[in-house]
Amino acid sequence: MKPRIIKVMQGGGGEFDTITKAIESVASGNTKRVIISIRPRSYKEKSKIERNKPFITLLRDPKNMPNLTLTALPSSMEL
Repeated sequence: MKPRIIKVMQGGGGEFDTITKAIESVASGNTKRVIISIRPRSYKEKSKIERNKPFITLLRDPKNMPNLTLTALPSSMEL
């Protein structure tokens, strides 16, 4: 069975413009592989994959890496 592929590209051209929105689109209790393909751009967001959303893979092009920046302040970071 082929995995579901979700394309993320900030500024358009993908199904979602943020990684967080792509993760949120995956149903809780998902039982199938979902690949979130992150296109090269700068992403400034706080993304979290919950335990009830297994089988999610974040994929990027190693020759043209996206820039991922955590936007939370240290006092509000979750471990």
